[in-house]
Amino acid sequence: MPLTGPNQTSFKKGVSGNPKGAPKQFTSLRKLALQILGEDVKDSNGNYVELDGHKLTRVELILRDWINSRDPRKQLMAIECAYGKIPNQVEISGKDGESIKIKIAYADDNGNTSIPAPGTTDSD
Repeated sequence: MPLTGPNQTSFKKGVSGNPKGAPKQFTSLRKLALQILGEDVKDSNGNYVELDGHKLTRVELILRDWINSRDPRKQLMAIECAYGKIPNQVEISGKDGESIKIKIAYADDNGNTSIPAPGTTDSD
């Protein structure tokens, strides 16, 4: 049955939209990925790879690869791992920073347009 009336929604206040949480397989996959990324790296001879006296982990090796890459996408991923997602905020303004004025025109089924008077709505 379709919902009718103002503010009708199938969501209930205070009730989670995902009551069972993340799937168990996803949680297991995340744990496995963290385990693998935390492992110490070995070279082709089976020796641990060290830098400045400490063993490198897989995740450190990946991050160092990204940071030293000539690919700006990898560099951006490394920065976002460290500092969080860089916002892609776009601000639009009129000439000389002034606000933009928007005029709305309404059309009927025949394509005839009308512009409502300032301070009125189509229901006035």
